[in-house]
Amino acid sequence: MYLAGPATFLCLFAVLGSSFADKLENSDDDSNARDNHVLDAIKHAESDDEWEHENGHYDQKEPSHPDEDFWGDGRKYRGARPEGDFWDYGDKYKGLRIDGEWPEMGIRLGQIGGIAADDMGKLFVFQRNSVVWDDSSFDSKDNYLKKDKGPIKDATIYEFDEFGILDKKFGENRFYMPHGLTLDRFGNFWMTDVALHQVFKWPASSPKPTMVLGEKFVPGTDDSHFCKPTDVAVASNGHFFVSDGYCNSRILKFDKDGKVLTKWGKDPDDDDNPKDNEFLIPHSLALIEQSDILCVADRENGRIQCFNAGLEDHTKTGEFLYSITDPRFGKVFAIEYDENSGVLYAVNGRTKDIDQVSGFTIDLDSQQVIDEWTPQRNGQGFQQPHDVTTDGRSVFVGEIGPNMLWKFNKL
Repeated sequence: MYLAGPATFLCLFAVLGSSFADKLENSDDDSNARDNHVLDAIKHAESDDEWEHENGHYDQKEPSHPDEDFWGDGRKYRGARPEGDFWDYGDKYKGLRIDGEWPEMGIRLGQIGGIAADDMGKLFVFQRNSVVWDDSSFDSKDNYLKKDKGPIKDATIYEFDEFGILDKKFGENRFYMPHGLTLDRFGNFWMTDVALHQVFKWPASSPKPTMVLGEKFVPGTDDSHFCKPTDVAVASNGHFFVSDGYCNSRILKFDKDGKVLTKWGKDPDDDDNPKDNEFLIPHSLALIEQSDILCVADRENGRIQCFNAGLEDHTKTGEFLYSITDPRFGKVFAIEYDENSGVLYAVNGRTKDIDQVSGFTIDLDSQQVIDEWTPQRNGQGFQQPHDVTTDGRSVFVGEIGPNMLWKFNKL
């Protein structure tokens, strides 16, 4: 989402940057966590030993981009697909161009869980600082094993201005394993924490969350519990959707007060031939409200499934509409709808058969990829993108592992 203005976030910084006396709220309901069904081959998908360095911190170094006028317009970029005329972009979308001067250099980030942008070009990054998700983080029943170390002491939310300057940091001493971040049109942050198994709604004017769903540190399968929830999508009427997540393979729809309205989804009966409404890690959500459609990044199944969001007719919520697939996808980590251009952005991940990691622009009318884009730095593009967002004018990508941020400006 990108509809909140800057004054909202000045207020949020004031309340989140101070100390908090209140404890996070817990649900009174209890449930036994079920065994983790996720395949061993994807067990450690959030962490990669190849990337571990200095407690999960990485420096975004000064790029070495070419001195020549790469795009022929006086600017120097590392960028995405100069051969734009090859693509049939349609009427609104004209392609993307990497912004090689964004963000400022030398910013140290932990593993990036989620990113969200407002309509002023500000980017908010939900990151794990010194905490790393690895094979010692959870047991076989999805219980977090390091809660005795306490929450992340340093700031978990970084705010960058439109020029890529780190403006503020906040959200310390609250979260254990940040994952999803959504910014709704009213200026509320929605966060998911996979260690806490909780979803938070945090308005700008509040010193604490006004809604906490799920029971702290308790994974479960009923309506009062989550198991590593991944993302949130919020409608203008206040109804919202949660992808749940790494263990439960389901989507839940809530009313504005946090009451479950409906849910759908299940594990694949056959991992090699997943059917409609079956998920293997629903990892990211995109709401196309004017079309009453909710799309889900079905990560390990390498596809995007789209459903009736039921905003106009609740009885149709969760009805399967179509799947978007492409042989280049591999894993689909994140998706974001751009209402200005009427397209869907997606970022993928490697599999044993797919080595190219890219961003994709998808036309929703044809459900076809109309553009593929990637940055270039010393001959390398994306390594492990984890989330994608847009402010309507630019597209941002956050990578986990190398823990880097990228900005692409729309042409």
